[in-house]
Amino acid sequence: MQRKVTFIDLFPNITEELREEIAERKRLWNAYKLDPENLEEPPKTNVPYDKFRCKTQKSV
Repeated sequence: MQRKVTFIDLFPNITEELREEIAERKRLWNAYKLDPENLEEPPKTNVPYDKFRCKTQKSV
């Protein structure tokens, strides 16, 4: 038997900022795919998750 799990967002401000950045990158790529001749190719790097990492955690 499986139950639905409701996740609790402990850091809503950080999550919102991350989602906005992901949405912006998707928007840039979609615009580029529609008109690649006139638009500059967006960076292919992933979202910098280190930017959203807690300051007390060590970077690996």
